[in-house]
Amino acid sequence: MGHPLVNVIFKGGKEDGRIIKNVQTRRLPKEFYFHDDIYFAENTSGGMNIMKGKLNSFWRSYDANYYVRKPTQDKLSGNIIYTFLENRMIERCAAITKKQTRCMKVAIYEKLYCSTHQHYTE
Repeated sequence: MGHPLVNVIFKGGKEDGRIIKNVQTRRLPKEFYFHDDIYFAENTSGGMNIMKGKLNSFWRSYDANYYVRKPTQDKLSGNIIYTFLENRMIERCAAITKKQTRCMKVAIYEKLYCSTHQHYTE
């Protein structure tokens, strides 16, 4: 027998009222985030550009709206509610790879490096 299907509902922030229907409860994350298609990217002269669309290989940061899961499922409706927590600036990992390019992963929140490269600060 599979896991039950529920609706995931977002409350507050830019995603207020958004519903994702028929989601399996298995492995639902504690947090969700959504980001706009606007981001900052480095240009070849070392400056920054404001870009729109899919992240390119020069992306540096973007804005995201964070939602956290309520501790318990809404028993009456069977829905899972995520409430708006905050708006965060998501930064790119500052590590330089063996190929001499910047790591493409997201840095740990309020840190310089991703989980793979966090040992750089030790």
